[in-house]
Amino acid sequence: MSSVQIAFVLPSIKISGGQREALRIADDVQGPSVSSRLVTMWLTDSPMPTGLPISPLSSWMTRIQWAALQVPALCLRFHRLVAHLRGDPRPVRVWVFTHYATLILAPFVPRSQRWFFVQGVEWLFVRNPLLSRMLRLFISTVYQSGRVIAANPYLTNVLIENDIPVAAEKFIWADAAFFTPSRSAKDIDLVMVLRKGKAKRLDLYAEFLAQVRQRAGRRIAFITPDDEVVLHFKDQADHHLLRPTLEQMRALYARSAFFLMLSEHEGFGLPPLESMGSGCIPICRDSGGVHAYMTGRLERHVLPIDWPVDRLVEHFERSAADAAALEADQAEARRIFGEGLQRATVSSTQVAHLLAQHACASLT
Repeated sequence: MSSVQIAFVLPSIKISGGQREALRIADDVQGPSVSSRLVTMWLTDSPMPTGLPISPLSSWMTRIQWAALQVPALCLRFHRLVAHLRGDPRPVRVWVFTHYATLILAPFVPRSQRWFFVQGVEWLFVRNPLLSRMLRLFISTVYQSGRVIAANPYLTNVLIENDIPVAAEKFIWADAAFFTPSRSAKDIDLVMVLRKGKAKRLDLYAEFLAQVRQRAGRRIAFITPDDEVVLHFKDQADHHLLRPTLEQMRALYARSAFFLMLSEHEGFGLPPLESMGSGCIPICRDSGGVHAYMTGRLERHVLPIDWPVDRLVEHFERSAADAAALEADQAEARRIFGEGLQRATVSSTQVAHLLAQHACASLT
């Protein structure tokens, strides 16, 4: 039987929520007539395991300070790869660009084969108004040259407001393995995921922890994929996990009462949602995407982006002291998580079918 390929272009297969979601689509879309392939721009110190074939464009590690200088070589190698795969017995008929760093490669494939999986609104990361407008113009122009899959309703609305049509919505949700319907003992007051990057605001976490640690009795934990973060924050926490397994993360969330996220902007922000499956209550700055799951009772824990750290600490302490609200919020977190699992399953099936249908159209 004739078959075709769908290629998913990623910066790398570094352990992260965004890369994991792209790999999930790549796995879901495979069938009798369709297979998936990954194309990576860089290597990483902490790759995610995958059984899919990978076409690396370079052996360079991800280093942001060198990325701009490496772009010309990456473009040339991608151009050659596209030409090579065009002659493959199973040609690539759909290219899915999964991150803003991959958009520079999109012009090398036909418009009819371009798809973009949008998990964030990258121009909002840039504080300089002029640079933000320029980045928005570039990204929106690229998106308009193909078909867009948005990761949640928040992103769909932002894209449509910027005159970018959305072909489908792949409703991202956390892994079902994070769901623990039964109540569990909470011996950790606060857990967080710490990652490098300006928008991740490690400076705010450091200030927050400095204030909380002055109060007796609070137990703090963090998760990180970065060795440098461990060195910087290990003395400010009672427990930490470095590049943990899903089960280790789930177990830690089950022990934790609150999850803290202080990012500047998130197209979604998966870790707070993952923690909700164990009845962990998220407290998040209003980074955008958290509105996709912080609904109902949990809305009051979405805090203004301009609040100073002392007000964030005050909100956490006040929430932790309210036993009745704590129990109700934990139940709400589990309820939202459970209902979202079903919706995510339906949307994943629809998106996989759409991509496969588009790829297989060339066989008829």
